[in-house]
Amino acid sequence: MVAVETALTVFGLGLDVMGAGILSIPDFPSLRKRTKLGEIEDAILQLESDGLRPSHPAFERAKSTLEDLYGFEIEEGIEGLRRGVSTMSRNPQYNLYVYRTDEDSYSPELSLNWSYVRSTLAQKGVESEQRFRRAGLILLACGFMLQIVATVL
Repeated sequence: MVAVETALTVFGLGLDVMGAGILSIPDFPSLRKRTKLGEIEDAILQLESDGLRPSHPAFERAKSTLEDLYGFEIEEGIEGLRRGVSTMSRNPQYNLYVYRTDEDSYSPELSLNWSYVRSTLAQKGVESEQRFRRAGLILLACGFMLQIVATVL
């Protein structure tokens, strides 16, 4: 009986350690960069500075999020995504421009409201972080439960 109690306790402690590790992944910058959350944050930073080109690792994630968000497919041949200012009205607003390169010109094919796009991308990042936190908490709870069961036996 002591072997079962010890095994449950050790397994429970192992689950606690794994849960704590998973729970803390978003808090370590080097690990965070390798997750969906890091890709989304990188995409937002790139869009706010130089824009995203198809060669950038976060381009596909941003493109698929935009396609899901607006319900259309961004075709092949896109040169990049870039944030810019629309000065067509009295109050300039930021837009996200989808550029296509033609042989004759370099002009935006599509213009999207930047604040809406940014908040949606940020929300996707928060959802990703919440999944890590939930998984870690579930493992911690299971580990504690196993330790309690081992104590009761």
